[in-house]
Amino acid sequence: MTKRIIRKIPRKKIIGRNQTVEILQFDLVHSQQLYRNLRVNDEEKCQCQGILKQYFREHCSRHGGKLRHWAGDGGHAIFSISHKVGNSIDAAKEIIAHLDDLLKAQIADYLRLGNDPFEIEIRMSIH
Repeated sequence: MTKRIIRKIPRKKIIGRNQTVEILQFDLVHSQQLYRNLRVNDEEKCQCQGILKQYFREHCSRHGGKLRHWAGDGGHAIFSISHKVGNSIDAAKEIIAHLDDLLKAQIADYLRLGNDPFEIEIRMSIH
């Protein structure tokens, strides 16, 4: 008979049990078409997705949110409402307000687009 050693790996605690939370979902609309129009390769696409993720994470964390899930060019963050309701709304407003000057500028800089215009459309929902 062989012995099995099972080591329990503790789960990362993000929000305590039985807490009411707000969920902010974020997604880049028509991303495949955008990447095709910008003629980016797979490596550049991954870098752009990383820029999106970091942008979303930073704005959410400023308002008490924690990135919970990310896949490709979208994901969601959770916000505990134990102290204040509406933090997810504040984060969403900030994300929209800085979309052109921060997010588009970072992507344009990475892809060396210069002043060539391109549009980014995002979709967000709060639950």
